[in-house]
Amino acid sequence: MSLERWNQNVKKRREQKVQFLKQGKEREKMALPPPIKPHELDFYHMSPDVEPWNQPYVGAKHPIKRKSNWFKTQLLISALLFVVTLLIFQAHTPILKPAERFMTQAFTREFNFAGMSAQYEKYIGEAPAILPAFQKDKEDKEQVITWSAPVKGTVGLPFDEKRKGLVLYTTDGAPVHAAAEGLVIFVGNKEGLGNLVKVQHMSGVVTWYGLLDDIQVKQKDWVKRGDVIGSAVRSDQKSMVYLAVEHQDRFINPADVMSFE
Repeated sequence: MSLERWNQNVKKRREQKVQFLKQGKEREKMALPPPIKPHELDFYHMSPDVEPWNQPYVGAKHPIKRKSNWFKTQLLISALLFVVTLLIFQAHTPILKPAERFMTQAFTREFNFAGMSAQYEKYIGEAPAILPAFQKDKEDKEQVITWSAPVKGTVGLPFDEKRKGLVLYTTDGAPVHAAAEGLVIFVGNKEGLGNLVKVQHMSGVVTWYGLLDDIQVKQKDWVKRGDVIGSAVRSDQKSMVYLAVEHQDRFINPADVMSFE
């Protein structure tokens, strides 16, 4: 091979390499995205969903604002309640007396955990020991109930299995008191017993007060020993009050737990 021909081949290969390199650059240009023009950067201001990169984050302002508004609303309601309460206690008008008595009772009366526990055991089961307010140990369950006679009088009809209680003779319209502290679980009428009130006490003991008139309590009321729950039915002959003591679905003689002297 002559030197001239060899030089031609070398020159041809160089031209092919140069052509190949030019083609490669053209492909790179085609693959690159078009350049961003300055006016296209304004899309950040036109789109409500995109926030500018050079501005502080403001996405958390809305929930904070809502919380602030809710707090202001609560504060306003509290202030209104305070003003209304103050007016009720300062007005001293007869028309506001019931509201004043109700609010006084609501503010001074202790929460009735015992009554709630009794309701829980009645409708759901044993009170949850995980809650301190409902915790009960054996000593609490075996605590002795202090009884007192519900009405002044004498035993007219003694206890028997058929009557399941006894009948007390008393004066006309005599007040009938709760024999012990407890929760009123029934107020209504029962055949043979007339107007009847049932009070549930500790350890599941329930007292029945029948033949009543002018009942002073309602269901779910909490009564203390000696509170008036009604009065004896007025009669042309003798005023009577029915009394029974129930424990674990069994009736016991009331004269065994309280005195009627």
